Amino acid sequence: MTDFGLSKEGIYDNSSATSFCGSVAYLAPEMLKRSGHGKSVDWYLLGVLLYEMLFGTPPYYSKSKEQLFNNIKWGTLKLPWSIAPDTLDILKWVSFSLTLAS
Repeated sequence: MTDFGLSKEGIYDNSSATSFCGSVAYLAPEMLKRSGHGKSVDWYLLGVLLYEMLFGTPPYYSKSKEQLFNNIKWGTLKLPWSIAPDTLDILKWVSFSLTLAS
């Protein structure tokens, strides 16, 4: 699950990193906006991974790359109404950045 070849050292804030890499459906809003990012993107990505494991697709998925990027930057997170309360709590705890990172 981790590619340490892409990891960075010495990032102590949420704006020092400026790299743009990763699978398109998993890019954090900060990366797409190219505004600088930090460790918060790791929490975002954990939330994306959990979401996909639970529901079978990344949270903002679209077949269109342009629409996917727009969804990631400005979309509203949609969850099934039948989601278990404990599952919802985990998703909220792990990754408020799914909705707040932008």
